Amino acid sequence: MSKITRDWFYITLAFILSCLVFYGYYFTTKGTKLDIVYKNWDGPSYVLAAISLYKPEVAYQNNF
Repeated sequence: MSKITRDWFYITLAFILSCLVFYGYYFTTKGTKLDIVYKNWDGPSYVLAAISLYKPEVAYQNNF
């Protein structure tokens, strides 16, 4: 497995596990629907931060 593939795998795994931990409580105890996820969805906003990993030139290349 290449380094890029492995990095994306770990980022995706961390995102999925954090969603399960934070939203799992509401789905199992409160009986809410997916509106809680829709209201709090900001996961894709952090992809650039995860890719750049403190390399500002990557962020500037993407106009963020």
